[in-house]
Amino acid sequence: MANLVFKKFAGSLQLQIESFDELLAAIEIPKTQWVATAAPISAFNCDQKFLALLDGDHNGRVRVEELCEAIRWTAKMLKDRKGVEERSDTLVLSRLSKDATVLEQAAALVLEALAKGGETTLSLAQVRESASALRASHFNGDGIVAPEKFSERLGAVAKAVMSLSAEAKNLAEKPGVSAAMVAHFREARAAAKTHLAKKKDAYVWGDASEPRAAAVAAVKARVDEYFLQCRLVAAQSDAAGSLKPALDGVAGSAEKLLAALSATPIAPAAADGSLTWSKIFRGKDFEALEALRKDAFEPVFSAGSSMSEGQWRELVAKSDAINAWKDAAAADKAIALGAELDLIKDEELSAIEAECAKDTERKPMIDAVADLEKLVLFQRWLMAFANNFISMPDLYDPTRAALFERGTLVLSGRQFTFSALVPDRGVHAALSEKGTMFTMYVKVDASKAGKEPFEVAVPVTAGTSEGIEVGKRGVFRDQENNEFDATVVQVIRQPVSLWEAMVMPYQKIGRFISTKIEGFTSEGDKALEKQLESTYTAAHASTTAGANAGATAAAAAATQPNRPAAAAPGAAPAAAPQSGGAIAGTVAALGVGVGMLVGAFTSLFTALSTMKPAQLLGAMVGLIAVVSIPSAVFAWLKLRKRDIAIVLEGQGWALNERILLGRHLGPLFTRKPSRPKGSSTEMLDSVAELMERRKNEGLDEVEPEGLQGKHKAAIALVVIAALLYQFGEPVFNMVTAARRNAAATAPAAP
Repeated sequence: MANLVFKKFAGSLQLQIESFDELLAAIEIPKTQWVATAAPISAFNCDQKFLALLDGDHNGRVRVEELCEAIRWTAKMLKDRKGVEERSDTLVLSRLSKDATVLEQAAALVLEALAKGGETTLSLAQVRESASALRASHFNGDGIVAPEKFSERLGAVAKAVMSLSAEAKNLAEKPGVSAAMVAHFREARAAAKTHLAKKKDAYVWGDASEPRAAAVAAVKARVDEYFLQCRLVAAQSDAAGSLKPALDGVAGSAEKLLAALSATPIAPAAADGSLTWSKIFRGKDFEALEALRKDAFEPVFSAGSSMSEGQWRELVAKSDAINAWKDAAAADKAIALGAELDLIKDEELSAIEAECAKDTERKPMIDAVADLEKLVLFQRWLMAFANNFISMPDLYDPTRAALFERGTLVLSGRQFTFSALVPDRGVHAALSEKGTMFTMYVKVDASKAGKEPFEVAVPVTAGTSEGIEVGKRGVFRDQENNEFDATVVQVIRQPVSLWEAMVMPYQKIGRFISTKIEGFTSEGDKALEKQLESTYTAAHASTTAGANAGATAAAAAATQPNRPAAAAPGAAPAAAPQSGGAIAGTVAALGVGVGMLVGAFTSLFTALSTMKPAQLLGAMVGLIAVVSIPSAVFAWLKLRKRDIAIVLEGQGWALNERILLGRHLGPLFTRKPSRPKGSSTEMLDSVAELMERRKNEGLDEVEPEGLQGKHKAAIALVVIAALLYQFGEPVFNMVTAARRNAAATAPAAP
């Protein structure tokens, strides 16, 4: 076993893997000393085919034993493992072991297909390019050879052979011929020749066989029916009349006439079972029966005035044999080849079979091409994968990116270099909330690269969380240097730094006071609106009532002109004196909240004014100690427990080690890059300078900053009114009591 070295990374001891010997030794140590024991393949940024090959059981995850098996297989195939250590995607063929003989043959086949025979190296790109090259060279290993692979004559024979079998395509997706097809052709050709040899026996009438058989077949059903009728009449003589169809209503209807003719016997049924040609009715089948007589009966039986049932059966039997042979020949694809069937030689078929067998012999090498790609992929990626699974040194190196890091987020003036793909945010966030690390979930729009949007988890490990809110936008740059729009969609809030944790209580106090003031203001606004509404309603009702009473009095005066006018009994006063008081009360209500705060601060300042400077300083130190020190201690404990491993475990990793954020690791993942070397900084505000220049040049009338005088006066009046409402009466009582005491103690005047 190699001399193993465990290196410390941010408090975690991890195996150093820099050589293949160390990689081999890693599979022998207890797996508890590995950083990870399982991980989803979707977490890694590397060749997807490599990950698929590594995932032996195809469950979407890589386990310890699957990685160990890949390392063992690679060690078996290579006698020289420098390519693994170099992480090279080019295989030096001389480094293959004796166990990789088939792979060496496959490599030679690939190079031959690429017209690079004799070369001593083979790259991953060449292996993948060879797939199409092998197909184009008809090296498929499936025993199916396309006709264009043969000479012109053998190609024609191959097509004839293929015509007798179902279409079969080779791995190049081209129709071709196989040894099985040739064997089927031989059998079909033999059967076809046997069938053709039987034609003479079937065609008893020579060249006239097919026309006579056709004449018999045309009337077979009607003549069979006639001889059955003859048997019926022979058994029952009075049955002849019932064989004739009813003719009622057929006159004037061609359709009914045709139906009657079709139902009429071809001739009067004879008890002796013979068909007299002269007695045939001129019905629907008359012409076909005449053709039967002339073309079949008379040539076979040397004329005759009638045909017996036996003669008919003889004609039918011979005709059926002819038609059966003819139908079988028509269905036989081999016979359909015609003269070509006899021209195809056995030597040509044997040549095609030999080529198919040669292609089949290549199957182990063709199959080995897949293993060849597997070996090159393992040579390229095994060392990198092991250093992101067995150990994780790349995670702690700012010049490299770990295979499971998705990219860099630029947001709120900072770079967040660690991000992990999130397949299910709900599951991931539930785990993150149990941790102590500030985590944001960012949706990345990768549509410009033709990819679906995806989400990443990004921990904030240094600095402050200021400015990071849901909806905040930034840009995301993946490991291929593609840049995409990114948006924060969820935040798990935790202290990012000790200072942020210490000031958090004061921020809470500030938010509490702000919330209360907003609540008081809101209540005052509601009270003012309610009071204004009630005042308006009362004034409107009073005015309306007065107007109605005045109108009534005027009408009465008009009916009694000599009567002196009197005031309407229900008339309301001209003005509603309550409105001014109501508004004053509302204004006072607005000052309730302010008054309470003023009272609280007055009490505080009164207490502070009685304290000596040393006591005041001690109180301030005590307040800070009571509020900040516990928060700082608690925050320090939480910050020490921040663990990057939670981000990976949310993805589905099974980890043995914690990845705690030390004081060095935090700034590694969350950075604020410095300005370029040689650059300078001008502190003068260029905007202020520009606006001042425009003002001096008379181009702009610059509004004064802050509140104008009339606004300040209005606010001051409101505050004074509120203070007088809140504290006016007790102050007045205090002043009155002081005057009384002064008058009581003053000496009497002389």
